[in-house]
Amino acid sequence: MGAVPTVFHRYATTRRAKLLGATAAASALTAGLIATPAFAEEPDPFGTDLTAAVDDNVAGDEEQLDSGRYIVQMETPSIIEQLTEEDPSLTRTGIDFESDEASKVQSAIDSERDGVASDYGLAQDAEYSATFNGFASYIDADEAVALSKDDRVKGLYKDEMLKVDTDASAEFLGLEGENGNAWSDRFGDPESAGEGVIIGIIDTGFWPENPSLQPLPEPRPDQDVIDAKWNGECEEGEDPDAANNVTCNNKVIGARYFDTLGEADNGFASPREEVNHGTHVMTTAAGNYETEVEMDGEPFTTVSGMAPAARTAAYKVCWRESDSCASSNSVAAIEQAVLDGVDVINFSISGSRSSVITPVALAYFNAAASGVFVSNSAGNSGPTPSTVAHNYPWTTTVAASTQERTFAGSLTFGGQTVEAGAFTSSQTWEAVSAKDALAEGADPATGRHCTSGTLDPSKVEGKAVLCDRGIAFAEMAEEVTSAGGTGFVVLNQPDSSTDLLAQVYEVPMVHVLHEDGLALEEFVRGTDGAEISVETGTGKQTAPQVADFSSAGPSNVPDGNLLTPDITAPGVQILAGYPEWANGNDYGLMQGTSMSSPHIAGLGALLKGAEEDWTPMEIKSAMMTTAYTTNNAGDPITRQGEDEPATPFDYGAGHVDPTEMFEPGLTYDSDAVDWIKYMCSIGQGQFVEGIAELCDSDDPTWASIDPWDLNSPSVKIDGLAGSVEVDRTVTNVSDKMGVYFPEIDAPEGIDISIDKRVLIVKPGETADYKLTIKSNGAENGEYAFGSLKLRDNRGHEVSSPIAVQPITAAVAAEVHLEGAEGSVELEGRSSFDGTMETEVVGLTKADEHAATLQDADGSSFDTANPAEGPHTKAFAIDTTGSELTRFATFNDQVPEGTDLDVFVYQVFDDGSAALVGSSAAGGSDEIVTLSGGGYYVVFVDFYGGPVDPVDATLNAWAVQGDEGNAGLEPSSFPVTSGGDFSNEYTWNVGEGRWFGALNYTDGKGGVSTTLVNVRN
Repeated sequence: MGAVPTVFHRYATTRRAKLLGATAAASALTAGLIATPAFAEEPDPFGTDLTAAVDDNVAGDEEQLDSGRYIVQMETPSIIEQLTEEDPSLTRTGIDFESDEASKVQSAIDSERDGVASDYGLAQDAEYSATFNGFASYIDADEAVALSKDDRVKGLYKDEMLKVDTDASAEFLGLEGENGNAWSDRFGDPESAGEGVIIGIIDTGFWPENPSLQPLPEPRPDQDVIDAKWNGECEEGEDPDAANNVTCNNKVIGARYFDTLGEADNGFASPREEVNHGTHVMTTAAGNYETEVEMDGEPFTTVSGMAPAARTAAYKVCWRESDSCASSNSVAAIEQAVLDGVDVINFSISGSRSSVITPVALAYFNAAASGVFVSNSAGNSGPTPSTVAHNYPWTTTVAASTQERTFAGSLTFGGQTVEAGAFTSSQTWEAVSAKDALAEGADPATGRHCTSGTLDPSKVEGKAVLCDRGIAFAEMAEEVTSAGGTGFVVLNQPDSSTDLLAQVYEVPMVHVLHEDGLALEEFVRGTDGAEISVETGTGKQTAPQVADFSSAGPSNVPDGNLLTPDITAPGVQILAGYPEWANGNDYGLMQGTSMSSPHIAGLGALLKGAEEDWTPMEIKSAMMTTAYTTNNAGDPITRQGEDEPATPFDYGAGHVDPTEMFEPGLTYDSDAVDWIKYMCSIGQGQFVEGIAELCDSDDPTWASIDPWDLNSPSVKIDGLAGSVEVDRTVTNVSDKMGVYFPEIDAPEGIDISIDKRVLIVKPGETADYKLTIKSNGAENGEYAFGSLKLRDNRGHEVSSPIAVQPITAAVAAEVHLEGAEGSVELEGRSSFDGTMETEVVGLTKADEHAATLQDADGSSFDTANPAEGPHTKAFAIDTTGSELTRFATFNDQVPEGTDLDVFVYQVFDDGSAALVGSSAAGGSDEIVTLSGGGYYVVFVDFYGGPVDPVDATLNAWAVQGDEGNAGLEPSSFPVTSGGDFSNEYTWNVGEGRWFGALNYTDGKGGVSTTLVNVRN
């Protein structure tokens, strides 16, 4: 067998290293700080039901009635109960609490309640009348007994802080509580879960003072294991202010920072967190067990990470100055983490959607080849299809979903109570609209959003501010705080998502829907000294649901044939550690695939600790094949805001199940040899030095495979024409003989068969099987979903999702031709019986747009704020009416070694613009192809090169129909399903670069396309 090449880029790992050859493309955090996860159930329209909430604290027996704080409920119903009993329609229309009838009820309730309190000499610390009739007070034991017998009193309730038990992830996942006890079952007790394992967090750094990261009890039973593998260091930092440096302990055993762009000069020159993200991620993965959480000085709950006893190491690669994470930093950190001896890496940072050979991807190739399990976030661009990132097989890519616990809130104003997103203690504020509190000279169009520098402190101080949704919530919070506000209410706009978000900032945030916001703003702007009140509580909802923001498949990797995301885990309303500067507390809520990924990292650490000999892919397989696809109501998992069942493109294999993952029965394993063969099979390995030669090697070790034959726990076929065979190998990881029976769920119009009626596998050994997948009437171009389950008689169910996309014909994706005229034979395979029709599009000559670019500095193009500069030129190009649009630069048009990048924005009729395509690989062969036409602004950026300035050329094609300079014969011909065909393509063009396409159609709407390039 040939040697497996190492794909490490030998970058230096010091914090100031210039990473030679690295792509310093900055990639945004996938924290989801402005994502908008939904409440799956509507809470009571009039707020939290206090009676139900404290039901477990009812003091029913006299022996229980000792001295203490109580909530006293009166026998007389509340205002809402009385008025809605008289007029049930008020439950829909709402109650006018200023009406004569409501005032009359209020007066009677107040009088009776005051009378009871007076009779017993009690101070009313809080009074309730609208949703609940009663009061709160300290009551001694004798008075409590007497009150319990008073006919005017319905009940007494112990006034305890209403807590979410350990924040819901652990209980929901079955690590402890009603859904299972995986921590205790596998490790003896929760405080031992994760021993002997080190998790590396590549992120924004960490906040060493966070309570969840404090030292573990000594002596540590796993210390010898840790000492044997750990080679890392604690780089305390070099910040001039010693308070900005860090210290480590036996929980956070290592810390480093990577600053290839010199951003520490304007931040913390240490691993200390300056962007609120890394501490949350670290404590989600491995925060200490049942750490007490206080919010605003009050006890609130306890939280635990997934692997409470695991050690952690922080690798800071993201900086506040750029608000991003340079890939050069990330690559250095990945390599250093492997060298330091981590077992698991979490990477909650975005990545390529189309390439498996970026520097970061290849660094993770090496990490996985070295035995490190890697979890990374799928991205927060859902539900749009093909937005999933990190589409390489050697890591585990994680979608985000909800959990049972939800934070539900209500906002009361002017006699109305509406549903709200909120995570704060009960608050009452005087409120002002941002529109009435603008600073002199502030632009009303932006000031209404509470943008930076637009509020007048003299109008805001001590008040809550109404802010129209439209910018990052964090920016709103910062502006309200700086102006002296005490809170802010986000008002949804007509085009906003209908989800409500509970978030935590330095001042409280409340979030309301559009119609409710209109009513709120009318009240606040029309009422002097307008007051609003917010209440929050917790509830249970149907879960899991895939988060609306979670990026979706199918993968954008050309011919990738790999199903991503791999799995889903909790990623909505996750309560975990914060740096104290973020909101004045040590904890807060976040949502995003950045939060779901560390759940899988922590669970991966548990598996690594329990099965130290398992490979990273076996850990991945164990999670995927035991995942589930139904919610806690027994119905198929859905995506937030949608009624139809979600698909594997939303959640991969399903939702992770820690109660089952430790005993998967069988696993699917793969290694570096398999991954290299996969890279070659999809045409990307040929571009990697050290791998390219293996793609054409005669050594049987590197024999070519079909991409769908990578030994993955899932199956995906992109472009099925006729039928394919899929090979898989399973390993028995149990200690007993495995006898497994296959069960196939084939989608409509797809035939799936297996060559084994039974698989018999000895412990530690493997077995092979082959699937045959054939199109049989399924709709061409659309994916269909099924599954394969391997069951034994001991309760194992090894489940694999299957996604198949039948196509009209399997044809070349793109051909490159040369010369003024000529002909070439093109071959294909049909997926149907009938007549194949063809259409010639183009050929169209490129329009060339020239620019001289200079002063390349190796900085990444800021896609969020595109602008021209010395090394960047923008071209406005209108291709409206075109069938096909392409923009490209080429190596042969610039000096050797020049690196150009291309970024394409589409400008819409309303003046808004969006990034619709980019190409930023090494060199200057950069191509962006778009279906249809439009008005575009294309930026060409000079990243670097040996010649400066450089004369650059942007080539643009707007292809509109048959230009008459190309043809295909025969243009119509009979075909059979799975049958091969060939055609002769001819062309006759002038000088230049020409572009077009060939469409193959089945007469029923199915189309397969070959792109055609001719250079003369």
